[in-house]
Amino acid sequence: RQSMYHGILNKIFLKIMDIFALLTWCGCTVFYYINRKNLSITQLIFGIIFLGGFLFHLFWEAKALYTMPYFIISLIPAVYGLDIILHKFDIGINRLINKLAKNK
Repeated sequence: RQSMYHGILNKIFLKIMDIFALLTWCGCTVFYYINRKNLSITQLIFGIIFLGGFLFHLFWEAKALYTMPYFIISLIPAVYGLDIILHKFDIGINRLINKLAKNK
């Protein structure tokens, strides 16, 4: 039990969560960047809430506890963004496979 709070399990868990946070932020960035011209105000509401609330609590209170609801809100567009990334990756892999098949 102590290992989870101060030992090796804590370090492993922190690394996993760092990767999860990075994927979440990358997914959000891709989603809003790719769809920036096609989104309505109702679709932008998660981004507006996240950006405003997250930045406010980050600079005003400076506690991670207050930013957690905004991280949860950002999961929705992050999933769409990661789907866009995976779809582009799949297209690229299929093109590479087809190119390699033609060269045989």
